[in-house]
Amino acid sequence: LGEKAGVILEGHGAIAAGKTMKAAIVASDNLERTCEIYLIVKAAGDVKQLPNGPLEDLCVWSRKDRGIM
Repeated sequence: LGEKAGVILEGHGAIAAGKTMKAAIVASDNLERTCEIYLIVKAAGDVKQLPNGPLEDLCVWSRKDRGIM
């Protein structure tokens, strides 16, 4: 998974990881919620990608919060 907390494998499902059991459960919950939000947005129309700046800031914060950086 590298720096990522979760991934969806085609034909297998979702996998989430963390340094502790609690972190893994949070990552799994976040992955599930992200998928739900994506499906809701997709049902409403086109999915628009966030600009790289704010998205990268969010990724950096998330990695620090998970103890990866």
